Amino acid sequence: MKPTLTAIIFCIIFTTCSDDDACPISNNLDLFDELWTTFDHEYAAFQILDKDWDKVRTDHRSLITENSSEAELFQVFKSMLFELEDAHSDLYTDSNLGNIQYYFELTNNSPKNDIGWLDLKALYLENLVETSDQLAYAKIKDTNIGYLKIADFKGESSQFDIADKLLTTYENLDGIIIDIRNNQGGAEANGKEIASNFIDTKTIYRYAKVKEGCDRNQLSEFKEQAIEPNGVRNYLGKVVLITNKKTFSAGEDFTLMMKATPNVIHIGDHTLGGFGTGPVTKTLSNGWTFRVSRKVNYDLNKRAIVGGIPPDEIVTITPEDSDNNVDRIIERAIEIIN
Repeated sequence: MKPTLTAIIFCIIFTTCSDDDACPISNNLDLFDELWTTFDHEYAAFQILDKDWDKVRTDHRSLITENSSEAELFQVFKSMLFELEDAHSDLYTDSNLGNIQYYFELTNNSPKNDIGWLDLKALYLENLVETSDQLAYAKIKDTNIGYLKIADFKGESSQFDIADKLLTTYENLDGIIIDIRNNQGGAEANGKEIASNFIDTKTIYRYAKVKEGCDRNQLSEFKEQAIEPNGVRNYLGKVVLITNKKTFSAGEDFTLMMKATPNVIHIGDHTLGGFGTGPVTKTLSNGWTFRVSRKVNYDLNKRAIVGGIPPDEIVTITPEDSDNNVDRIIERAIEIIN
């Protein structure tokens, strides 16, 4: 349904300031209304959250007055945004108040399910090449199995030829382990650079709906997202993908890319669950900036990825394993390939 002219005008009135605007400093209640209304008009995931956003406004607006301190306002904003349980909906103050980032709230108490990079590379890897701080390739010791470490998907696309480098160095691997534990995301396009090495035909890997208009539940139809082979080197052998609860955002996009291919087994733990994505950055009248998710991601079954992307096989590292520097997930990946 198309929004009415009145709704469009109302939406524009409550749009927050752009970087080029000269906005007056608002009082506390105005700032609250500015933040709440922007989410009301622009946030994409209300349909899947079943969240009473009007009640959220009533409950939280009553906690502040014109005399509330900046710190008190910050805490109310934090509580309100955490109601969304959306790790892409952040707020940044550029002050000693800090920032509001739900990702860290969710992951601080999550099981690590990794023994740490220094121990992993010392105990399990040989011929290691670290092409950057976030990217590395190697072989698993005493095997013919390749290994890719992708710590995040940030940076220039030219850096993400890591799979191509592995496949150029080792032409007849029995399998490849791709490790994206703790990957907080970056650019989805960089994930495509790598995933395109593991398909030989155009492959749909997820669906998305995009926010349209000001009405709270006004979204587009499902839009399919696909990857295509890169035409250079394509590996169609056994691949094991490893994730944990700290795998997020573009890391989850990459997980969906790899799970869409028939030769990939996904093990470890669920990903974080970044269902709200495509965030845009806005600026409040007091100078604080925040992000609001404008898109919802769905898997191939058109299920929003609330709660994370489940692995084909859950494998965990116990406290005893950690004490003995045993990466049970890597060892299970080796077993699967062999």
